[in-house]
Amino acid sequence: KHQEAALKLMLLLTDAGVSQSADVGTEMIAGGAVPKLTQLLSSDSMQEMAAAVLGNLCHESPENQDKVADNQMFQKLVEMLSFPGAVAQEAAYAIWNLTVGHEKNSDAIARLGAVPKLAELLKSTSDIAQENAAGALMHITISQEARSAIGNAIPKLCELLQGSFEPEVSTQAAGALLNLASDSSEYAKQIVSNGAVPSLVNLVKDGPDLAKEYSAGALMNLMRGDMEVASNAAKQGAIPSLANLLSRPSGNSESLGALANLASGSSERQILIYKAQVTRKTVALLGDEDVDVRRSAAALLMNLAPHAKIKERIVEAQAL
Repeated sequence: KHQEAALKLMLLLTDAGVSQSADVGTEMIAGGAVPKLTQLLSSDSMQEMAAAVLGNLCHESPENQDKVADNQMFQKLVEMLSFPGAVAQEAAYAIWNLTVGHEKNSDAIARLGAVPKLAELLKSTSDIAQENAAGALMHITISQEARSAIGNAIPKLCELLQGSFEPEVSTQAAGALLNLASDSSEYAKQIVSNGAVPSLVNLVKDGPDLAKEYSAGALMNLMRGDMEVASNAAKQGAIPSLANLLSRPSGNSESLGALANLASGSSERQILIYKAQVTRKTVALLGDEDVDVRRSAAALLMNLAPHAKIKERIVEAQAL
């Protein structure tokens, strides 16, 4: 009972640390919490809470991801993905936070067979389980091993983009598809054939802020070098929705990149983008502090410039 009470307190403290960006996790790790938490992953009554605490310890902390990483722990978390209810949900949460931006952890967890289990968890009736599984799949696919095992998850990820699912679930599904469509024409074709484009356009228009960013990035990757997908996205109303994102203070790289791909090789779409009043905003973003935003802004202007009248407006906006 004392052990369970202590674990509940750790969960409360680390939950608060996640919401307030406090350094509670680092102090717990320094106090030797990780080996004990790893042991508790084998406790039927406490494994759910132990996984949740481990996820919290790693939240947005590359340093803690390194400190927590342990192959025995990874193996237990992957096993727990097949357990019923909240146990699998919290195991997915821990894996999500262990793999964000961490290729080494992603490789290790993928080798233990996490990807098919996370794909299966997407089918859960729990929106939290779906969100955690999609979030984990988004980040574990930094690993080439994980990417090669994920094909079966694509139809469900595309389904989760629909408005009938919770916005948080759709957001993480869009993020997973963004990464899968990057540098893989095979996965991009699967995503398109599963009807993702209209849903992604809807999320760019009406989704939460992070969903708008991820969906714009997914559209950017799907349209790269594919005129048919670009044409379809334009017909679905992608241009005004993407143009509206340029008024936001952040996340412009993806929307600029998507608009650049829409502008490529089509005078009709170039005119539609120009009419969406993006020229001056794009020129202003050439001076953004984010190098990816600057590159995407330059790419959009370059792809609009073949249209003579638009080129004149770009020059008038002092792009040179």
